[in-house]
Amino acid sequence: NKTAEDGVLACRAIVENKPELCAKVKPAVQKKTCVNEVARVNDNIASCDFADDKKDCVGSYLAGLYWDGKYNLMDKKYCEVFPDGDKGWCLALATQDKSVCGNNLACLSLFIQSLSFCDNQQMSKSKGECLRDRAMTQKDPAICELINDTNDRDRCYFNIVGHINPDISFCSKISDRELEQECFANAAVKLLIK
Repeated sequence: NKTAEDGVLACRAIVENKPELCAKVKPAVQKKTCVNEVARVNDNIASCDFADDKKDCVGSYLAGLYWDGKYNLMDKKYCEVFPDGDKGWCLALATQDKSVCGNNLACLSLFIQSLSFCDNQQMSKSKGECLRDRAMTQKDPAICELINDTNDRDRCYFNIVGHINPDISFCSKISDRELEQECFANAAVKLLIK
């Protein structure tokens, strides 16, 4: 079974800290998760050199460190991969300083805010993405239930399991079967590195 082989390969890449193994993983979503998780789990941002989209990998790495509370590993120099107009959120996370966001609501969403913050019509993020941020900043998986969009809700549970609470019952709430399987693997990894 190709899916099982890809899962084993991704797990090996993470455990052995070998992002080059991720290049053999299909489909693209699993490959992306593989590289991002090698970077995050092994505190190895150099793994992002193997990503198809380095900016996405670095962003995922920094967000992962932020959600995992590993502030000491965050460095502003990682933000250099982003164009100037896109650096604010990265610098805000790297310094844990929401004032760096200015009036950028998508950036401010990465910090503790009330649920009503997501009702702002000026937000460049979807309401589901904003609520996912609320679930993450408040460490409250129940907030994921408030998300109407299936993809955003699935990602909310996936992120909760990977960064906040490795309870596999949250994986079972994910509609996308591929992401659900990745969620189970994410829970196992999270339990191993705790």
